[in-house]
Amino acid sequence: PGAAPTLDALPWRSGEPYAQLARYLEAAPRGARALDVGCGTGENLAALAARFDEALGVDVVQGAADAANERVRDLENARAVVGDVLAPGAAAKLGTFDFVFDAQTWHCVRGVDEAAARAFYGALVRPGGRLMVLCGNADEPDERGPVRVARADVERAFDGTGLVLEALAPFRFDATPAYARQAFPEPPLG
Repeated sequence: PGAAPTLDALPWRSGEPYAQLARYLEAAPRGARALDVGCGTGENLAALAARFDEALGVDVVQGAADAANERVRDLENARAVVGDVLAPGAAAKLGTFDFVFDAQTWHCVRGVDEAAARAFYGALVRPGGRLMVLCGNADEPDERGPVRVARADVERAFDGTGLVLEALAPFRFDATPAYARQAFPEPPLG
């Protein structure tokens, strides 16, 4: 009370790249460009920089982009910028990518403007590229974590963009200090 929250207090922040991203990157082909949407403090951005020629992060919060840039300061192929993904022309300013990673941003921005979110994500992925989205799961029985999204909503989320759904699978979000303080044996379902 009375104190501004810090980036360390974010409930989804584990301090490490998401396990789902790390597993994907183990077998992913090397690529020219990767984007981390909602890059936060840069853990995933650093992981992308290890696999791609260029890794770009975008976040709406200046403090997050600053923290991400601090994390990747020794990497010549990574940087974070401030940007509103729902702003007109946001995707055009960023360009196109071989791989786009989104952890817990899409499920928020779609609630603000679903059409703008669809257009943004649809414009980012190069032909043959991939988009990985980690979002809350409506099968999570408790309202305790990420925004919960129904399977049918994910299946139709990118209709008309040219993106094709290859896989949709449940998982548990990574353990974090905030999730550990909750009275549940596991992190939320994604």
